[in-house]
Amino acid sequence: MEVFEHLGAALGLASLAGINLYLTAFVAGLAIRFNWIELASAHEGLAVIGNDWVLAIAGVLMVIEFFADKVPWLDSGWDAVHTILRPAGGVLLGMAALGEMDPKLLAIGGLLSGGAALTMHGAKAGTRLLVNMSPEPLSNSVASVAEDGLVLGGLTLTAFAPVVAFFVFVVILMIAIFRDPKNLRDDEGGLEKFPREETGFEFIGLIDPTSPILANRASRLFFLGRHRSERGEAEFRQKHLVFFH
Repeated sequence: MEVFEHLGAALGLASLAGINLYLTAFVAGLAIRFNWIELASAHEGLAVIGNDWVLAIAGVLMVIEFFADKVPWLDSGWDAVHTILRPAGGVLLGMAALGEMDPKLLAIGGLLSGGAALTMHGAKAGTRLLVNMSPEPLSNSVASVAEDGLVLGGLTLTAFAPVVAFFVFVVILMIAIFRDPKNLRDDEGGLEKFPREETGFEFIGLIDPTSPILANRASRLFFLGRHRSERGEAEFRQKHLVFFH
């Protein structure tokens, strides 16, 4: 049972860091700093995020992300910048939660934490890319608030029921992984709906839609288009780089 508690804390923090690294670090740090939760000796490595300087930096970045996360396309750019930062932060938080363990198990835990953070980051970024294509002006704000609520709820569950959190996050990660190919098809289907008269291009397909790195798929959609002009059809290839939150 103790092993599942360690894994639940590590997996929970890493997964939530993939959604919002700074909110995860700030709220968890506050809980540790003001003793809202009793930090077990096995998790003493997490005490560092309760440091005043760490809290101050995490708090400032959390406020910046709070606003950037709600602006269409700016959120996608913010996600692109954090393609490395969130998984790296997830690894650090996950390994700190694991505490003192066999070096081999600690290394495996670090890799799994990074994978969990990257998976959640890719799922969030891909979803936001689809949201940015929506004409609804409030879609980004609603998605951002929902993600923040998920992080706060996940932190509460991780703090008070780490064993339950382990199984919950395993299910969430499995859904994120196996749902990703569907997102790719949704992306393609959504692009096909754009009228040729408005875009000037006839959508043919996606290039490299099975990238092994989820974030790369979400940050770059390559279009192969066919342009129609008044003088006739002139085919050419054009790459459009679409940044995501």
